[in-house]
Amino acid sequence: MTLPQHLEVELRDGRLTAVTDSDLIRIILVRAGAEAEVRLIDSNVEVLQKLVGGYFEQVVLDEDTVAMCNEDGLALELPRNERVGLPPFVGDFVIGRFHSEAGELVSMTDDDVARWMTQLALGAPLLN
Repeated sequence: MTLPQHLEVELRDGRLTAVTDSDLIRIILVRAGAEAEVRLIDSNVEVLQKLVGGYFEQVVLDEDTVAMCNEDGLALELPRNERVGLPPFVGDFVIGRFHSEAGELVSMTDDDVARWMTQLALGAPLLN
């Protein structure tokens, strides 16, 4: 048997559990002043809060997609995210696919990623 070179584990219900790709979801992270990047993350609240720097609010971009940004971004005077047209976002934010029936984020498809990365690259408005 061959063991993986790198095994990521996390504490779940008091037990160490291996994290597999199937446990992760694909999102787009848009950092202020940097290029957008595709990331695989655990979809728990704590991870999302860490990515946006605090409590987050959701902005519905379309029927399947939401952006999560720091809800106190303006009060904290976070930098305007110049990579984005409208709405104006401040600080870092995450774009993800939202499954309304399950009420949770799910992994973005290849088409989702291509669409949103293109809009970000063009500086096109995220909301129509």
